[in-house]
Amino acid sequence: MTMPQADTTAGLGLLVTRPREPVLRRADTDLRAGDIDPLRITPEMQIGLWGRACARCGSPDKPLSPGGYAYTRARGGGRLGWLVELCARCLPTADFRCPW
Repeated sequence: MTMPQADTTAGLGLLVTRPREPVLRRADTDLRAGDIDPLRITPEMQIGLWGRACARCGSPDKPLSPGGYAYTRARGGGRLGWLVELCARCLPTADFRCPW
C-alpha cells in the first residue's frame, strides 16, 4: 500500500506539516451571544473562556480588556458565568448590556 502523493513531499514519504495559525472566529460566533453547551466547547472557545483570547473574534493579540460575561449551561438548568476579554479591535463595537 502506498501513500497518496498529496500527503507526501515529492513522493519521498515525508509527511507535510504546516505551522498552526491562530484560529479566528467570525463576529457572529461571539462567546457572549448565548448560553454555550459545555459538550460543544472547542479548544478555541475554551481559550476565550479562560480570557487568553478575544471572546468575540478569537484573536490572541494583547492587550485584552474586560469584555463582559459568557455563560455555559450547567446541570439542573443553571448557568456558569465566565469573565471574558476583548481585543482592541472588538472593544469599541462591544455591547455591554446586562443579559438579565
